[in-house]
Amino acid sequence: MDLRTMLSKTVRRARPQLAAIDRQAAEFRETSWYSPSELAAYQDGALRELLAHCWRFVPYYRRLMEETGATRPDDVSLAQLPTLGKEQVRAHFDGLQSDDLESRRWYVNSSGGSTGEPVQVIQDWDYAVRSEARKVVCFEMAGFQPGDHMALLWGSQRDILAGGAGPRAAIRSFLRNMHTMSAFRMTPELMRSYLASLDRRPPVVLYGYMQPLYELARYGQAEGLRVRPPGAVVSTSGTLYPHLEETMRKFYGCDVYDQYGSREVAAIAQSCDRHEGLHINMETHVVEILDPDGAPCPPGVEGDIAVTSLANYAMPLVRYRIGDRGVAADGVCSCGRGLARLASVSGRGVDCLRRSDGTVIPGEYFIHFVGVVFIRPWIAKFQVVQTDLDRVVLKVVTNGAEPTAEERGELEHIVRMVMGEECRVAIELGDEIPNSDSGKYRYVLSMLGPMLEEA
Repeated sequence: MDLRTMLSKTVRRARPQLAAIDRQAAEFRETSWYSPSELAAYQDGALRELLAHCWRFVPYYRRLMEETGATRPDDVSLAQLPTLGKEQVRAHFDGLQSDDLESRRWYVNSSGGSTGEPVQVIQDWDYAVRSEARKVVCFEMAGFQPGDHMALLWGSQRDILAGGAGPRAAIRSFLRNMHTMSAFRMTPELMRSYLASLDRRPPVVLYGYMQPLYELARYGQAEGLRVRPPGAVVSTSGTLYPHLEETMRKFYGCDVYDQYGSREVAAIAQSCDRHEGLHINMETHVVEILDPDGAPCPPGVEGDIAVTSLANYAMPLVRYRIGDRGVAADGVCSCGRGLARLASVSGRGVDCLRRSDGTVIPGEYFIHFVGVVFIRPWIAKFQVVQTDLDRVVLKVVTNGAEPTAEERGELEHIVRMVMGEECRVAIELGDEIPNSDSGKYRYVLSMLGPMLEEA
């Protein structure tokens, strides 16, 4: 197929979906400014519709609802249903699918997950439209309008295995006024070319994985390079810790926004220009913060995040334990939007370390003490890995220098201060700490499994 034909076919296929996204985005622009009570009513209506669909078409949820003694879907509250973990998704994959799939335009999507094992989910065309529309409104919070120039620091396995995204993806990027830079190919030469490209044509939004955005900024700082500021940076796929945000803000010379989501349930929440937490997309998601017993945590108290996607009817994910921990915010943002907020997302649930006495050590501890307080010039990158209840490995990529015996002792002390004096600490120096297949970099990693046992 020649390029002209491919371009024509791509445009024809894109038009109906783009029109549908525009219509849905117009609705979300309006609902974002509803009052909290209006948004709660909107969300409850969408939830009741989803549960009615689950009762009628989804065997897995129909069984769970009947086990509560309900005789109709309106008899069931969300809290009566158990949470859903990744293992349940894999084990009950067929039962979670809607029986009306034949009437839907559906596709299979997957996430690398916290263990690197893919979790597959089925999504449909309506879900894709609503998800993309919500992202449009998310980007508008950062000053972006459809048609504006966007630079994307992104990646996929195809970039490595096939050497690039292919002509169709290039055409789609051209039509969307988007320039893509591979986050999976971050050599010094390529990073220099990425920065040169950004300087030649500053985008309205620079969007990408948190860690590559940070690494690109750090490289630019180290090399004494400068770029003309983009309109804004939007970071996703990683916790935007304050010291990382500050590095990006200083180098790129613009505001930095945080976007939170996953492949399984799409865009969940994002910051606005007030930076008073992350606005939850209440029209498409119900977000719960749960304690270890599954009870709701009050605002200000950290717990496990469970997400119900209100948009995906092909394979509903109800109270899906996404693997992250977060804190709910109280009240509304000063921007005037009525959307509920997350005060923070503190990282993967498995990225919290555990002691034998049940004590949970948040990953932020190691980020702060190793990455901020202790930080030395010879530390290029680090990762804390818990391999057993009494063993922690600190992996460090160095800049060619070796830590002194005293510095090793300080690092071991940082770990033992919270893990206990009996904790065995190993320090491993190397040349590389690879990202996960999804492009996410994890500072703190537990090999012990999720915080909550999967039912």
